[in-house]
Amino acid sequence: MTDSAQRPVQLVIFGASGDLTSRKLIPALLANYAADAFPFPVQVVGVSRTERTSEAWRAMLGDELSREYPDHWERFAKNLHWVACDASDPE
Repeated sequence: MTDSAQRPVQLVIFGASGDLTSRKLIPALLANYAADAFPFPVQVVGVSRTERTSEAWRAMLGDELSREYPDHWERFAKNLHWVACDASDPE
C-alpha cells in the first residue's frame, strides 16, 4: 500500500434511506471490503431526513448482507454511521 492508501476515507451517501443504497451501494461497498479492495480506515456515513440510529441502520442492512458475507459483515458494519438531517433546511 502507498501512503495515500493509509489516509482515512469518509464516504457520504445522501438519501441513504432509499432503495438504491440498500440494494446496490452498500452491497457493492461490502463486496469491495470483502475483496480487500477498500481503503482503510474508512467510514461510510448515510445521510437522510429519516430519524434512526446508526445501530438501526446497520440492523436493517445486515439482515441480508450478514448471510451473504458472514465473515465480513460484522467488521464492515462498524464503519457504517447514520446522520439524520434535511439538506434543504439551512439550519
